[in-house]
Amino acid sequence: MRIRRSRVGSAGRARVLLRTTRSVLDAAPDGRSLLTPPERRRAEAFDDASAREDFVAAHHLARLAVAGLADCDPTEVELVQTCPTCGGPHGRPRVVGREGVRVSWSHAGGAVAAVAATGPCGIDVEPRGAPLDPVLLPQVLTPRERARVGTAAVPEDEFLRLWMRKEALVKATGRTLDAVLGWDVSRVRGGRLRPRGPGSAASGPGGERWEAAEQRTATHACLLLTRPGTVVDWA
Repeated sequence: MRIRRSRVGSAGRARVLLRTTRSVLDAAPDGRSLLTPPERRRAEAFDDASAREDFVAAHHLARLAVAGLADCDPTEVELVQTCPTCGGPHGRPRVVGREGVRVSWSHAGGAVAAVAATGPCGIDVEPRGAPLDPVLLPQVLTPRERARVGTAAVPEDEFLRLWMRKEALVKATGRTLDAVLGWDVSRVRGGRLRPRGPGSAASGPGGERWEAAEQRTATHACLLLTRPGTVVDWA
């Protein structure tokens, strides 16, 4: 994948990595070696080999992102996920021993993305080119968002952009997907996103604004959310 480097503001720092699964695993054939026992068990639970490789590559890449931000060795990075509802090894990740570092990752169809930042962050990567499902649209988009998709030059791309914003917000805010689906994310002005709830009320914790950055390749799209003013390094 061809990646460009961008920097904005000075309120915090973020290190972003976007790769193919194959390139990550070719560079680290024993990618599972850095994973914790719970992560390995989750990887082994995948019946599909390609999905399993995506999972391993994304968790490995997340450690590389943290190491790049914190200037440490990837072997020193321990990631933990604990579901607040069931206590299972999934949910919002935490970097053990580095309370000032946040991390987020995503994997889909042979592509993986990860971000480590000194503030809240969320990232999503999705395959491009999937056909629209008209039954799905009213379930996941607000009326304003559906209108944008309907008038877009490439409706599939517009839907994907909106969907990625919502997925990234789930990771950045810790809110559930069900909660975020009702937020309107159709307006990004000057790279700034402020999700709006029903009745145009500001949503999210404190109605926070987010810096939105997008990367696209021939096969995938990636959406990053960080706090406005964050110095973002796409490496």
